[in-house]
Amino acid sequence: MSRRDPADVKVSVCIINYNYARYLADAIESALDQDHPNLEVIVIDDGSTDASLAVAQRYAPRVRTIRKANGGQGSAVNAAFTAATGEALFFLDADDMLTPGTVSLAAAAFAEDPSLAKVQFSMEIVDASGISTGRCIPGPGTHFPSGDLSDRVLRCRNYPWPPSSANAYSSAALEIVLPIPEEIYRGDTDCYLAETVPLCGPIRSIPHVGAKYRWHGANDFAGSAGGVAWLHHKLDLVDAGHEAVRQTARKLGMSLASFPDDVADLDDMAYLGVRLASLRMDPASHPLRGDRVHDLTIRGIVASFRHPYLSRRARLKRVVWFVAAGFVPRRAGRWVCRLFVPDGPFRPRWQAMFGRARELPEVAVTNGRTHAKAV
Repeated sequence: MSRRDPADVKVSVCIINYNYARYLADAIESALDQDHPNLEVIVIDDGSTDASLAVAQRYAPRVRTIRKANGGQGSAVNAAFTAATGEALFFLDADDMLTPGTVSLAAAAFAEDPSLAKVQFSMEIVDASGISTGRCIPGPGTHFPSGDLSDRVLRCRNYPWPPSSANAYSSAALEIVLPIPEEIYRGDTDCYLAETVPLCGPIRSIPHVGAKYRWHGANDFAGSAGGVAWLHHKLDLVDAGHEAVRQTARKLGMSLASFPDDVADLDDMAYLGVRLASLRMDPASHPLRGDRVHDLTIRGIVASFRHPYLSRRARLKRVVWFVAAGFVPRRAGRWVCRLFVPDGPFRPRWQAMFGRARELPEVAVTNGRTHAKAV
């Protein structure tokens, strides 16, 4: 197949909004400022009760606005896909921003290789005012992979990927994996897409900073990160993702020989860390009744050492956490888990305890289950 002109690739930037009127204009303008000539911009408003609709309508007719009853992030993404006409789609969170040239780079990648299921970019973390914090996703100890990751996803699903706004999805891949189950994924839709889309074709990681990830009070769950309810929510997402990957693979006629039948058998380093923290902090309510601290610790150490996309230092950091959380008396282990759980985007509790509330975490994007913003 001859290479296409990137200008022929129509790109839809779908802005997913719920009560983010104070940020929505920045998101819209970051999309309209893209230099790609074949672009549509759509705002999906998920039943906002603030001034979001008025903000969006200021940009008509260059921006199409679709208002729907509040149903959560999954329903908004499903509505966006139904409305979009592009062959490549961004789902831009309304509090984030695209950076100049991102859409053109994505279009060029899809033009060069039409088999791509997703193009992903790095992200810059900014504060509520849009000022850089000096942190990026992925962090310096993480390698962004490209190519066929389907086997990796089937075996353990753990690979580095960015939050929603820095991904461009092939409409052909989305046709396979959508609709997102709306009751389960009221948030965390990037988790669903990250785990299913790589089964539909290769992905390409581009080191260009493609989006700005805004860190602000409304998406800062530092107060709950690492708490038992938060941990159990993450375990529920893994269960849901496990079934979604199974269904997608079957739809594509892929062999499930390397796919663990039981979700508990996944060698996902971040998943094992969440399980260990849940068991340490409240064994009575821990949902996986067969789990044992020693077994989870050993499995977590092995999975950390074997992770192909982390630097030696990043792997060692996670090994140290598993040792500290699992090979100490229960009281000390609970303390470790309360302070910090690996691979979450949330500000570690020890920073607040020691007066470092302004410092952001080192983000390693090895388990994007923790990156989604609520809608």
